[in-house]
Amino acid sequence: MLRNDTTGHDLHQWLRKIVPDIRYRLQLSVWGDHIGDPKYRKYAGGRPGPYCLPIQLKNYTKDERVIFVYTFNGDNVDQVGEVLKLVADHGHQVTFNVFSVPDGNRSTLKMTEALRRTREKMITAMSDYPDTVIYSHYNADVHTREISLRGQFGCPYPRAALPDGRQFGIARTFRNYRADLSYVAASCCVPDTDCADCRHYAAGSAIVTSRLDLHIKSERDFRGWLDYVDTYLAIWILGYRKGPNLYTAH
Repeated sequence: MLRNDTTGHDLHQWLRKIVPDIRYRLQLSVWGDHIGDPKYRKYAGGRPGPYCLPIQLKNYTKDERVIFVYTFNGDNVDQVGEVLKLVADHGHQVTFNVFSVPDGNRSTLKMTEALRRTREKMITAMSDYPDTVIYSHYNADVHTREISLRGQFGCPYPRAALPDGRQFGIARTFRNYRADLSYVAASCCVPDTDCADCRHYAAGSAIVTSRLDLHIKSERDFRGWLDYVDTYLAIWILGYRKGPNLYTAH
């Protein structure tokens, strides 16, 4: 959410380019097309915010660090086409996120009726923009099922730890530090998300990849896991190039 006094004239001051010296993958959020993106980037007073994508594209021309992250929600599934074309035309790449309801919040953006259409859009995007979209059919599958990532695979983060201490992954060692160096013992990779509705791409990078044991019952499952790890590395690691998908959609 932006300040009330932020205008189109000074938006360039707010959306400053991260200096080239920082050699990390940069993930830039996109929430919709020219109508949807301002709608979801509200000012503090509630009115629509600015359309950020054109400035983001300009700021990072030919910057290999950048990948755009389009977050599907229950209202913007059909807006992704415009975003894909703009990102492709500017020579950038994009991956996908799926909106997860905040803890205790009955958001109107919840994916209840939009999951199937979202999966279809993801698969079509991979086919239409093979050099632009960094994703896999298995990602599209597991992130758009009715049951959440936690429901499918469990969760390795502290907030989802089992009460008897039987927990896999990083539950015993993970800490999410705040800017003041404080932390909460039951913190999570994505703070304030309702675990029962979690489909977040960052959470999935740990949740799905940590469950190799659930992907060795068939060659198809293992292929899906390999694709998920390949996608995860391409999204997060600068210089890593994703290979061909091994898992095909149903």
